[in-house]
Amino acid sequence: MAKQMSYTDDKGNFYPQAYFRPVQINMGIADKSAYVVFYGYKDAAARQAGKALCVQKIYSISNEKYADYFSPIALDTLNPIKQSYKLCIEIKDVESGQLDVNGKPIMKSFFEGSIDV
Repeated sequence: MAKQMSYTDDKGNFYPQAYFRPVQINMGIADKSAYVVFYGYKDAAARQAGKALCVQKIYSISNEKYADYFSPIALDTLNPIKQSYKLCIEIKDVESGQLDVNGKPIMKSFFEGSIDV
């Protein structure tokens, strides 16, 4: 499985079918932390051809979020890859462009609107 979505990088390059997959998952049971890295490619064909990636999306989580996604209890019936996909959809890590009633940015997932491929 992978995530596919449109993506514009910080230089203005637009990728209408960017293709993302988790490539690294480090879990620290003792310190209750996890580090998850997704590589993003121009599209699935670019990944298959071994082309350079266009972006890395990194999640560094600890404590409560670690317990939610990577603790032994959370992983009882799931594997770390599936949990990484769940994490990337549920973590609200980018501004949506909208403000709440107090004028604060409403956050959304970087992967909001992506599809599973």
